[in-house]
Amino acid sequence: MPNVFFDNRFLDGKSHKEYVAFVDIMGTRTHMKAGVDEAANFIFKLHAAIISAWREKNYGGVFVYPVMDGAYIATKSKGDMINILIRIYRELARLFITESNPLHRYMIRGSVAYGNVIHGHNIPYEASKAFESYLGYKDQIMLGSAMILAYDGESKAAPFGIHIDDSAIRHINTVNRGEYGSFEEEWKWYKDTQLDLSGIDFNSLKEKLENSLEEMKNPAHRFHYKEESIDNHIRLVQEYFTDI
Repeated sequence: MPNVFFDNRFLDGKSHKEYVAFVDIMGTRTHMKAGVDEAANFIFKLHAAIISAWREKNYGGVFVYPVMDGAYIATKSKGDMINILIRIYRELARLFITESNPLHRYMIRGSVAYGNVIHGHNIPYEASKAFESYLGYKDQIMLGSAMILAYDGESKAAPFGIHIDDSAIRHINTVNRGEYGSFEEEWKWYKDTQLDLSGIDFNSLKEKLENSLEEMKNPAHRFHYKEESIDNHIRLVQEYFTDI
């Protein structure tokens, strides 16, 4: 008989505030319909970039929770969050620029939020007998309000952009300042000076993003989208990459 019991009293003291980012591939549903193998190429390249960025810095306090076509990234450190996101975006932007076949290009976008989370690895096995039989399973689970805010914010980001949710922005005139993060409202990854980005031609990135999106208006295109959706994405690209 399955043991579906869980004692949430073991969650006491496990919730705390962290930055959470959600990064994923745009248009995965369309990619999947066009061809699973091709979609898998995009998806695993994203995860390879995430793993490489994670290992390159050897983070101790950054936790990654992969989903099919993206990942949640959580950390208490704003600096570590910026560092790993820039490493991911820097590598995938280079690939996007240098890819000669337009059909092999894919776009990512993301969002950063700040709020309560609970990491599965912090929950003792005593909370449920089921997890005692499958060591490590609960360690792949994270839950919390910051995940929802990051997920919802991703749809507001430009292609190859990062939306900063209101919860992660420093609110100078707010009484409860401690409840908010410390990102500036206008923070953009390509303008950050924490890592060297001189090797990326951002004008070329912006141009290729716009061209790729324009091509998707064609009904015969492998990754065809509605014109109004494409126009919105192009507008977001133009608004995001303004200082290059």
